Amino acid sequence: MTVTLATPPSVDLSTLKGAIGVTLNDKSFYLVDPESYERMARAQRNLEYLKKLEESREQYRRGQVIVKTMEELEAMAEE
Repeated sequence: MTVTLATPPSVDLSTLKGAIGVTLNDKSFYLVDPESYERMARAQRNLEYLKKLEESREQYRRGQVIVKTMEELEAMAEE
């Protein structure tokens, strides 16, 4: 069994408080404190949300949207 300590790839270590990387049988594992983990998870969720917003923006640019007035929406709600 080989254990190698490493730093996480493409992670700014200045934002982590004591990240520990371990490679075990060609698989990498990283241990971080809960605060750093939450910060990374929040950044990932924000990135996914920004991608969805950009896709919506592109759909709007391509004219792939439906425009309804308030009156039309109210009429639809009554049906």
